[in-house]
Amino acid sequence: MILPYQFGVAIRTELRLLGRAEISVSVGQRVDLDTVVGYEDVPVEPVIVDVAGALRQSPSEAAGSLVVVPGTRVSKGDVLARAGSQRSLRECRSPESGVLASYASATGLATLVREGDRREVRARTPGIVVEIAPGRAIVTETTGAWVSGVWGAGGVVGGVVRTAGNGPSTELDPRAIDGRYTHSILIAGGSISAAALLRCAELEVRAVIVGGVTSSALTVAAAGNRRSISLPEALYSLGRAQSNLPPLPALMLIDGFGSTSMPEEAWDVLARCDGREAALFAPGRPETPRIVVQLPRREVPQPRPLREGVIREGAIVRVTVGPQKGTTARVVRYPYRPTPTLSGAAAEGVLLRTASGDEFVVPLLNLRLIEDPQSER
Repeated sequence: MILPYQFGVAIRTELRLLGRAEISVSVGQRVDLDTVVGYEDVPVEPVIVDVAGALRQSPSEAAGSLVVVPGTRVSKGDVLARAGSQRSLRECRSPESGVLASYASATGLATLVREGDRREVRARTPGIVVEIAPGRAIVTETTGAWVSGVWGAGGVVGGVVRTAGNGPSTELDPRAIDGRYTHSILIAGGSISAAALLRCAELEVRAVIVGGVTSSALTVAAAGNRRSISLPEALYSLGRAQSNLPPLPALMLIDGFGSTSMPEEAWDVLARCDGREAALFAPGRPETPRIVVQLPRREVPQPRPLREGVIREGAIVRVTVGPQKGTTARVVRYPYRPTPTLSGAAAEGVLLRTASGDEFVVPLLNLRLIEDPQSER
């Protein structure tokens, strides 16, 4: 797995285009968040046409009455099939412009793929174009920092990184949020309250990265002047316009739900990126939420590839669930004896030791890898 907090690395991002794509950049070209890199088709639902029904024929008979073959481009109103005599002519016409994709002789139904609109595709991440798959995808490389979270929602957002507070455990104070953070990606080490989320929405903060948030804070902020909403409704509202309410910013949690703080390792990387342009990817599952920050080459003259690691003896991990949640410790022994999860089921255990010397056992599935010293070898 990719280690979650890395500085001074080369990050490659693939951007796939849809349909009959046209790419308008070249290898070696520098792009920023808003650079138009190509054009793609807007996906549209296919249209099902009942050919046999329109001709009052069996599906097999209607197959012989087609006047266009699958793969043919047609316009709205074009004849797809014709049957009967001149005195009792029956026709099936195309309801939309598009391509006749197929005809099913078993059902008498034809599939018409409509022509969609074309739309611009923007780079989403700053960097240099290093690879192009004509008509399909581009790959950009960004020199800078990478921080991934455990949860995120709100889509893909670009902006300048602005840190608030002075450490990884500072809860974001709504009174400290002012015009400096408008259109930015705001970073706070601790948790965020409903009042702070609403203040961010009011000032048009584009995204917030924090240690954690309680479900109650999120639902209260998303409800606005409504009495109450469910947690799924609140999560859906992130980054989206709401009636009579400013949209809540996109959100990424470094440590998880609850009143929790981000690890010092994450804060250290993000604090070094203050004032830099970045892209936050928080599209929801299954994609890992992450922020990619661009740094000048003079600050990172020899960027390393993104490092990967595994949980093994000597690795640094963070406990994500249970009594020791939020504790950072080193792996002493793995695999270790089975240990019960919160549900009572036995799971593979890991023996951990904190910096103060305390030892305890945690289920493997309740750990997040922070650092793997052996990956540097």
